[in-house]
Amino acid sequence: MKRFLVVRRDNIGDLLCTTPFISNLRASSPDAEIDVLVNSYNYDAIKNNPDVNHIYVYEKAKHVSGVRAKLLTYVNRIKMMIALKAKHYDYAFLCSPGERTIRLAKQAGVKNMAGFYRSEQEKQELTYSVSLSDCKGKHEAERVNLLLPSVATQASIPPMTLKVEASVENIVLTELQQLGLSKSDEVIGVHVSARKPSNRWTTEKYISLIQALLSEAPQRKVLLFWSPGSASNKTHPGDDEKAKEIVERVNSNALIAHKTSNLQQLIAMTQRVDLYICSDGGAMHVAAGLHKKVLCFFGDSDISQWYPWGVSHRLMTNESKDVSIIEVESVISVFKELYDEEL
Repeated sequence: MKRFLVVRRDNIGDLLCTTPFISNLRASSPDAEIDVLVNSYNYDAIKNNPDVNHIYVYEKAKHVSGVRAKLLTYVNRIKMMIALKAKHYDYAFLCSPGERTIRLAKQAGVKNMAGFYRSEQEKQELTYSVSLSDCKGKHEAERVNLLLPSVATQASIPPMTLKVEASVENIVLTELQQLGLSKSDEVIGVHVSARKPSNRWTTEKYISLIQALLSEAPQRKVLLFWSPGSASNKTHPGDDEKAKEIVERVNSNALIAHKTSNLQQLIAMTQRVDLYICSDGGAMHVAAGLHKKVLCFFGDSDISQWYPWGVSHRLMTNESKDVSIIEVESVISVFKELYDEEL
């Protein structure tokens, strides 16, 4: 039996864009053992993936505080590497370029590695190599799939795979029902946070958009999403204040605000929407992974690499790469076009 290790140590969206490759790997080797190595931050994006046998999770030392906690992360990583070495993998697929990813695979005892290189030194470390310069203009899902010919015939790229944790979904749906969301309601998800300043739409415009969405459909509900936490939190700034202002000023029972404290809750809530409005980021890829229609704001981001993969979508951007100047009327027009589009 073949044993494969997929290494993806980046963010949520990066890992979700790797799931089409994992699906193709499973289709080409149905009896193989396919394991993935991820970090604790993006783990929920691959949890319960039907194409994966086992998930190895490590915590980055920078994500914990205190000498003892940091020391424990290193101890746990050593234990994990011992377990990985015992598997004797035939091949490791390094979906993130760089020396650190190569080092992880070598520490896991894998000799055959397929990956991307930026220098001749990195290329020499790889059994099967793809130059990053050859990946320009490709979507992240297309880029990662360039590793498939190392062990199988190249194949078309399927949509992303993301599974909802059933127990979490049941809890979230119950909480949403208590907030006034019935099973028959049409739901539009609106996520008002963005990590990059160029991807941030203004509070005033979100308020106007939500009011317009609610006024044109009496049975419609808007489910509000945002990054939890206060804007004053220097370590993990959030948009609690922004969400509170939107709720107070829209002042409608049809706007439902439910804070998500972790990725599983975000996934479960996103599963409930019919169409998702957001900025480029992890939440956008979650919506695409759940096969939702997506209307997305793109500021200073590479659209060709990061647009919502495998789903009906519309992108809103401009030459200035600043989404804050996009008008509400334009968003409503694009929303109606996407809303009426047949799947």
